[in-house]
Amino acid sequence: MMTCDEVRVLLHALLDGELDAGHAREVEAHVAGCPRCATELSQFREMRGAMAGANLRLAAPAALRSRIEAALPAPVVRAPALTGG
Repeated sequence: MMTCDEVRVLLHALLDGELDAGHAREVEAHVAGCPRCATELSQFREMRGAMAGANLRLAAPAALRSRIEAALPAPVVRAPALTGG
Protein backbone atom coordinates (compact mmCIF):
# COMPACT_ATOMS: atom_id res chain seq x y z
CA MET A 1 0.00 0.00 0.00
CA MET A 2 1.29 3.46 -0.89
CA THR A 3 1.85 6.19 1.68
CA CYS A 4 0.33 9.66 1.46
CA ASP A 5 3.74 11.13 0.59
CA GLU A 6 4.17 8.68 -2.31
CA VAL A 7 0.65 9.36 -3.56
CA ARG A 8 1.04 13.15 -3.41
CA VAL A 9 4.04 12.90 -5.73
CA LEU A 10 1.95 10.94 -8.23
CA LEU A 11 -1.37 12.83 -8.15
CA HIS A 12 -0.50 15.16 -11.02
CA ALA A 13 0.84 12.27 -13.07
CA LEU A 14 -2.45 10.44 -12.47
CA LEU A 15 -4.45 13.46 -13.64
CA ASP A 16 -2.25 13.81 -16.72
CA GLY A 17 -2.62 10.13 -17.64
CA GLU A 18 1.12 9.58 -17.25
CA LEU A 19 1.00 6.57 -14.92
CA ASP A 20 1.05 2.98 -16.09
CA ALA A 21 -2.04 0.96 -15.20
CA GLY A 22 -0.47 -0.61 -12.11
CA HIS A 23 0.60 2.67 -10.54
CA ALA A 24 -2.69 4.33 -11.44
CA ARG A 25 -4.58 1.54 -9.65
CA GLU A 26 -2.35 1.87 -6.58
CA VAL A 27 -2.88 5.64 -6.39
CA GLU A 28 -6.62 5.31 -6.97
CA ALA A 29 -6.87 2.60 -4.29
CA HIS A 30 -5.07 4.81 -1.79
CA VAL A 31 -7.22 7.83 -2.65
CA ALA A 32 -10.37 5.72 -2.24
CA GLY A 33 -9.44 5.03 1.38
CA CYS A 34 -7.73 8.29 2.34
CA PRO A 35 -9.96 11.37 2.77
CA ARG A 36 -6.97 13.73 2.87
CA CYS A 37 -5.52 12.53 -0.44
CA ALA A 38 -9.01 12.36 -1.97
CA THR A 39 -9.55 16.01 -1.05
CA GLU A 40 -6.20 16.98 -2.55
CA LEU A 41 -6.99 15.12 -5.78
CA SER A 42 -10.39 16.79 -5.93
CA GLN A 43 -8.79 20.22 -5.47
CA PHE A 44 -6.29 19.51 -8.24
CA ARG A 45 -9.14 18.48 -10.55
CA GLU A 46 -11.03 21.69 -9.74
CA MET A 47 -7.91 23.80 -10.35
CA ARG A 48 -7.24 22.01 -13.61
CA GLY A 49 -10.81 22.63 -14.77
CA ALA A 50 -10.61 26.31 -13.84
CA MET A 51 -7.34 26.73 -15.70
CA ALA A 52 -8.66 24.94 -18.78
CA GLY A 53 -11.69 27.22 -18.84
CA ALA A 54 -9.62 30.38 -18.40
CA ASN A 55 -8.18 30.36 -21.95
CA LEU A 56 -4.63 30.95 -20.73
CA ARG A 57 -2.89 30.00 -23.96
CA LEU A 58 -0.96 32.69 -25.77
CA ALA A 59 0.79 32.48 -29.10
CA ALA A 60 4.48 33.36 -29.16
CA PRO A 61 5.34 36.37 -31.32
CA ALA A 62 6.61 35.45 -34.79
CA ALA A 63 10.01 37.04 -34.07
CA LEU A 64 10.51 34.82 -31.02
CA ARG A 65 9.56 31.72 -32.99
CA SER A 66 12.05 32.67 -35.72
CA ARG A 67 14.86 33.17 -33.18
CA ILE A 68 14.15 29.81 -31.57
CA GLU A 69 14.04 28.01 -34.91
CA ALA A 70 17.30 29.69 -35.97
CA ALA A 71 18.98 28.51 -32.75
CA LEU A 72 18.02 24.85 -33.32
CA PRO A 73 20.67 22.62 -34.86
CA ALA A 74 20.16 21.63 -38.48
CA PRO A 75 18.84 18.09 -38.97
CA VAL A 76 21.48 15.50 -39.75
CA VAL A 77 21.06 13.92 -43.17
CA ARG A 78 22.53 10.45 -43.32
CA ALA A 79 23.69 8.85 -46.54
CA PRO A 80 22.05 5.51 -47.38
CA ALA A 81 24.10 2.48 -46.33
CA LEU A 82 26.10 0.90 -49.10
CA THR A 83 25.57 -2.77 -49.66
CA GLY A 84 28.55 -4.82 -50.73
CA GLY A 85 28.36 -7.38 -53.49
